[in-house]
Amino acid sequence: MKWTCLLAACLSVAFSATSAQAVNYVVSSAGPLDSVGYTGNAGNAVIQDTYAGAQYFADVYSFSGVLHRVNASSLAMDSTWDTKVFFNSAFQWGSIPVMTTATNYSALSIARVLKGAYWVKPSMEFRFEAVENAGVDDPGIDAQWTNVNFEFHAAGTFTNIGWSAGDVINANSYSSTQRTQMGVFSAAGELLEYNDGNNSGLPTELDLSGLTAGEYYLVVSSEGGAFGDYAALPGPVGGDLQISVGGASVFDGVLDDEDVQIVRLSVVPEPATAMLLTAGVLGFFLFARRRALPLRSE
Repeated sequence: MKWTCLLAACLSVAFSATSAQAVNYVVSSAGPLDSVGYTGNAGNAVIQDTYAGAQYFADVYSFSGVLHRVNASSLAMDSTWDTKVFFNSAFQWGSIPVMTTATNYSALSIARVLKGAYWVKPSMEFRFEAVENAGVDDPGIDAQWTNVNFEFHAAGTFTNIGWSAGDVINANSYSSTQRTQMGVFSAAGELLEYNDGNNSGLPTELDLSGLTAGEYYLVVSSEGGAFGDYAALPGPVGGDLQISVGGASVFDGVLDDEDVQIVRLSVVPEPATAMLLTAGVLGFFLFARRRALPLRSE
C-alpha cells in the first residue's frame, strides 16, 4: 500500500538553507522564519534542499529550533513544521510531528525526535514548511522560528537474520499485547510487502517466502503509523512486542511510544542454485586456466 497525497500549492516564501552530506544529512537555517497559517499558506516560511550525498538508512529524524511569539494570541502548541519529501518528481512521504504542548511563551527552545525508518537518497528534495495548526487561521504572522536544524541520523546495528531464497517463512507479531503493522523494504527503500493489521483485528503477519536473494528490512510499528516507499513512521503508543520470523523469536521486549522495531533480513540463494553457481564459477576458472597454458613443442 502506498501513501496517496495531494501536492500543496506552490509557496512563494522560500529561504536558503545550508546542508551537510556527511554521515548525517543536516538542513539548517538561522531565520527568522515566519509561521502564518495552515499548510500551503503563501506567508509560511519554506526551507528547501536537495540531498546530494550517498544513499544511507536513518532511524531517527530530529528537529531543534527557537520559537518566538509574534501574535499575542498564538499558542506554542500550534506551531510546527510540515516535512515533505519528493523523489523523481513524485511526493513520497511527509509528517507533522507535534513540537510541544506548551501554550503561553515569548521565546521557547524546542527539540523533537521522531524515530522510524528513513531512506535518504541522492536527488531527494526536502521541503520544510513552518505552519500553524490553530483552529482559527488568523491573518498575519503568528510566530517566528530561528536557528532551526533538521537532521536524519544514520542507523546503528540491528538484529540480523538470514535464510535461503524459496524457503517458506513468515513474520508475525502473534504474542504482542497491541495491534501492530509491519512492512518489508528492499535495501533501496521500496515498500515490497505491507500489512496494516487493522482489517482483521488479528496480529500482523507477512508471507516472506517470495523474497529473492538480497538485503531487506522488516519494520514493525504499533497501530497508527504510516508506511510508504522510503519511510516508515511510528504509531503513537507502544507496548509489549514479540516478533517471530519462521517460527523463531527475533524480538521479545517493549516497543516504546513513537518508535519502530527494525530487523535486517539477509536472503541467500537457494542451496541448489548456490551449488550450480559454484560449479559454474569453478568450471570457468578451470577453462580459463587451461586456455592460458602455453603450448608445448614436441
